[in-house]
Amino acid sequence: MSLKLDIFSKECVSWVLTSLRDNEMIPTEKAIQSRIKEAFALKIQPNTWEILIESICGEKDQESLKFSEEDCSYIAN
Repeated sequence: MSLKLDIFSKECVSWVLTSLRDNEMIPTEKAIQSRIKEAFALKIQPNTWEILIESICGEKDQESLKFSEEDCSYIAN
């Protein structure tokens, strides 16, 4: 069972990082993406992942960060 998200935000990434830290795992990109799949049953497309990383690093305006259904796909449970 996984959580259903309407909006994927920086808070979600923060939760994922906290979860990885609690499991004493190094937060590599692959580990973060795997935990997102595990926790939210959500697969983020590579181009969307790049936008997310740029946004988190402050290179893009947060207000312009929007994802369509094509950018993210839910995995059937």
